[in-house]
Amino acid sequence: MPVASPSLRLLVATLAIAVSNSTLSAQSYRLERRGGEIGQTLSIDLRGPNGSGFLLLPSLNAGPLPLAALDPTDPRVLEVGLDLPDFLFTSVFGASTITLQYPIPNDSALLGVVLHHHGFLFPGATRLAGEVCNPVRTTFGSSSAYVSRGAVLTNPTAIPTTSDLPDGRILLAGGGSGSLLTARGLDTSEIYDPDRQRFTAGPKLGAARALHQAVTLANGKVLLIGGANAQGAALATCEVYDPATNSFAPAASLATGRAGHTATLLKDGRVLVAGGSTNLVDAVSAIFGTVSSCEIYDPNSNTWSGARAMSRVRLGHAATLLSNGQVLVCGGATVTIILPGVTNTAELYDPANNTWRGTGAMTYAAGAQILQPLQDGRVLAIGGAVLAGITNVASTNASTVYNPSTGTWAAAGVMRDSRALPAVVRLPNGKVLAIGGAQGDITNPTALARCESFDPATLAWSATVALGTARAGTVALLRPEGLLFVVGGAGGSQNTALATGEILYPR
Repeated sequence: MPVASPSLRLLVATLAIAVSNSTLSAQSYRLERRGGEIGQTLSIDLRGPNGSGFLLLPSLNAGPLPLAALDPTDPRVLEVGLDLPDFLFTSVFGASTITLQYPIPNDSALLGVVLHHHGFLFPGATRLAGEVCNPVRTTFGSSSAYVSRGAVLTNPTAIPTTSDLPDGRILLAGGGSGSLLTARGLDTSEIYDPDRQRFTAGPKLGAARALHQAVTLANGKVLLIGGANAQGAALATCEVYDPATNSFAPAASLATGRAGHTATLLKDGRVLVAGGSTNLVDAVSAIFGTVSSCEIYDPNSNTWSGARAMSRVRLGHAATLLSNGQVLVCGGATVTIILPGVTNTAELYDPANNTWRGTGAMTYAAGAQILQPLQDGRVLAIGGAVLAGITNVASTNASTVYNPSTGTWAAAGVMRDSRALPAVVRLPNGKVLAIGGAQGDITNPTALARCESFDPATLAWSATVALGTARAGTVALLRPEGLLFVVGGAGGSQNTALATGEILYPR
């Protein structure tokens, strides 16, 4: 049986109990966590039926602990051990949330340590134990350095789509394997369990997909749209993931196969798909296969219909839904007469009348830039790929901010590093993190470990905590408990697809 370190015993022994004033909204035994940074406080919120007794066990391992030890007729197990029996907590629920507070010692020996919580109501209707609560795991980390979690994905992958599910889980679907230059589409998926802070293998897709798009529909299902298969051919096929059955099923196909397109969920529940390329077998085919056409998916009828085309062909452009219900599309690779290039143009789609109209041009021309809405409604465009000479495409350190009220872009600060395909998250304080990405030209890209923070008040970038492993096309999940989980991507010493992950508690 594992023995708790002095710091962990201090953590549990200094347990403080607080009762909040929030009223219960659900009559079930459920746990939520806040925090996990060493030197700070971990809070566990307990909610349950008024008047019910409960037991909660902390542990340094996931057990299992069979409830048959208490009642031979009970086949269930708790996901905790009995290594901290002196610190189990039992009480009776009142009309408010009970909060347990664990001051976490500022001890680097705790980094990566996992604290488990699991318990049950009592008495049950037919057994000693009643309803079992959700198992909660907390991984201790730091705000000053990423902590490696080792291999967290079943399959190494870069640039999968990331979709929120109604129950708080997250679906990662498809993406690429191989290196930054030789990635091929995958038919695999992974599902993140927020209670256990871990990924598990999900069901296989109907087709291998990279550079596809995914949208969580109003009914909670996830629509996967187009993309390129393992041979680089653009797909018209689509499929739907149903979290209730944990399975993918075919959906109506696009009229035009496309990859490198955008997909935006409209306020009325429909989905707008714009641009992309009809052929990704090689760079020349991709550029000259770029389209301006758009389609709209109606989930009620499972049908696609044509929408008004954009003003120009676009590939690897960016799109986001504005608060007024319109869709902002900007940048991307394009073709002018017969010459390929990237554009700084932007336009707005109005779903009310199915029209596009121009808006202010970006302060720089790029493709593969990332758009991040800010708290005040403005939109930040980050990095991307620009033309460096006549034929070479290279990453850029530029950024710019769009103001929907004026329809104009303002130049923002330049990043210390040029980067394309970074992961981007917005923190609760409004700042934006750009995490990793690829640097250099398209024929010789190098993944980055360095990260930067954008301050919307000053439009300036500043260096922040670097990743432990260089990653481009990585996934960054910022969770409600304050955990930032960065997984996958392509990088490391060989610029190959990664299965590893690392965590941070950013401030």
